Amino acid sequence: MMSWQLSPQEVMLLVHPDDLPGTVAALSKAGTGQPAIVEYRILGSDGRYRWISNHFSQGSDSEGRPLLRDGVVQK
Repeated sequence: MMSWQLSPQEVMLLVHPDDLPGTVAALSKAGTGQPAIVEYRILGSDGRYRWISNHFSQGSDSEGRPLLRDGVVQK
């Protein structure tokens, strides 16, 4: 199992530019408390893009600030 310590901004820099709109839309959906599913290409350490499927939801506090994001990423 791999553990990455990347900020959300760093992760978004690895998403293929053509896949950013759908990825951002899924993040927005999760921000409303709904589960989200999105497939996108992400840049690997070898310089190649790989397709992944990300199923996730986000928990927020009483003021709507994100507390955690939970989910599964599959390649």
